[in-house]
Amino acid sequence: MFNPKLEVPSLELCKQLKYLGFPQDGGGWYWYSDIENATWRLVYEQEVFDYDEDIKEYIKAPTVRELGEWLPVSIKDIHELYIEFDKVTEEDWIISYRYYCHNISLIAFKDITEANARAKMLIWLVENNYITFNKEVKNAHNK
Repeated sequence: MFNPKLEVPSLELCKQLKYLGFPQDGGGWYWYSDIENATWRLVYEQEVFDYDEDIKEYIKAPTVRELGEWLPVSIKDIHELYIEFDKVTEEDWIISYRYYCHNISLIAFKDITEANARAKMLIWLVENNYITFNKEVKNAHNK
């Protein structure tokens, strides 16, 4: 059965992505909070929310595919992106940048969902100035 909470990052990671400038437009999955009880729910919308609706706040919840569009294939021309399921623990996804021809990672993140692992890597890449969430440089943002 399809579970969208496995396909998008957690609310906390989505909040960090939004703070760092991840685009909030284009429709898709969103975390939203209604005014009545301020609980957060995950919903799918074709368009960005209309504030005439009973919505306090919304945050884009990018899918695994959308997150992958922002991950550079390599960084600093010597590190290559690896995404793999941890065969040892059989419960974690590992996202890392490793030296070409070696099994030494520059940076790695793991999480029980692939979406969370990808989001953690994107947050690190932005915070360390490897990429920016600028539409003009999407998919061409290697440093």
